Amino acid sequence: MKKNIEIITFGYIFNEHIQTVDGNIIGPLLGGTASYGSIGLARAGYSTGIVTNIGPDTDKVLLAPFEQAGVDMDGFNVYEDGSETKDLLRYFEDGTKEIEYITRAPRIMPKDIPKSYLGSMKVMMLCLVDYEVDISTIKYIKEKCPDIIVAVDLGGAGGAHSTTALRNEYIVKDNGRLQKELMSLFDITKMSFEDYVCLSGKSDVSYYEAAKDIIDSGVKIAIITLGEEGSYILTREGKEYNISAVTPYNGVIDTTGAGDTYICIFTAEYFKTGDIERAASFASAATSILIEKTGGVSLDRCPDRKMIEKRLEQSVKASK
Repeated sequence: MKKNIEIITFGYIFNEHIQTVDGNIIGPLLGGTASYGSIGLARAGYSTGIVTNIGPDTDKVLLAPFEQAGVDMDGFNVYEDGSETKDLLRYFEDGTKEIEYITRAPRIMPKDIPKSYLGSMKVMMLCLVDYEVDISTIKYIKEKCPDIIVAVDLGGAGGAHSTTALRNEYIVKDNGRLQKELMSLFDITKMSFEDYVCLSGKSDVSYYEAAKDIIDSGVKIAIITLGEEGSYILTREGKEYNISAVTPYNGVIDTTGAGDTYICIFTAEYFKTGDIERAASFASAATSILIEKTGGVSLDRCPDRKMIEKRLEQSVKASK
C-alpha cells in the first residue's frame, strides 16, 4: 500500500532524565524536539513520519508512543555500532534549564531517509536540538522535493539548546559561513528571544529587529515565541502579527516541549490553511494543553485535534 506522508520530522529522540529544582531525578522518559513534534502532529491529525537514528540499546518502551499516536516509523534507523541519544535536563530555581548530552546517536544523513518519503513529503520539519541533521541532508531534500517547505526550531540550530562547540563551528568560524548557508535553506523559523541572543550576540533589540535579522538571512516567516505574551511573527513581505497566548486553564506544570509543539503545529496548520493567524492561534492552543501536565512525551500530554479546537474556542469566547 502506497503511503502519503506529507510532514516528516527530522531529529533526535531522547532517553531523558529530568533533574528537578529540589535535586530529584525523574526518568527515563521519552524526550526531544522530534518526539514532541512528531507525536504532537500525529495526535493533531496530520499525516506524519519521522527520520531519526537510534542505537540497539534504545529502550523499546520509549518508542511505543510513536506507534500509538500513528506516527509512520519507516524512518527509524537502528545503528548497531551507535548509541541512543541520552540527556539530563536540569531545571533551576530562576526558571531556566540546561541540557547535558550524555550520549548521541549518529548525525542524520541523506542515506537515512526512506525513499518512500521523497515522493510524498511536502514539509521538512527540522526538530533540532544541536545541529543533528547534516546540512547535506537538507540540500538533498530540497533537490529531490523542490516545492518543499523547510521549517526549523532555531533553538537547536545555534540557539539555547545548541552546544558551545557546534555554535562556534557554525556561527563563529569563517565569519559564520556555515550558519549563513544553513539559514538560506529555511522557509519558516521559530526562536525564543534567548535563542536569538545566542545566535546573534545581540540583546538590546526589538522583536521586529530580531525577526528582521532572521528574515534578511533568506527566511520567509520568522516567529518569536514569548511565553505568556504569546508570539510575534514577521513575514518577508513585512507583515507583522502579534498573537496572544492561549490560557492554560489548569495551570502551568511543565513547559518542556512547548516550543517544539508550537513550531510543528504552526507549520502543519499553515501548510494546510495558508493562514498565519489561524496557524499561530491553533499552535498556541495545543501548547496550552501540553504544559498543563508533565512526564515527558506522551499521548496524555499531546492533545488531539478536538481538544485543540475546543481550547481555541474557549479562548476566543473568553476574550470577548
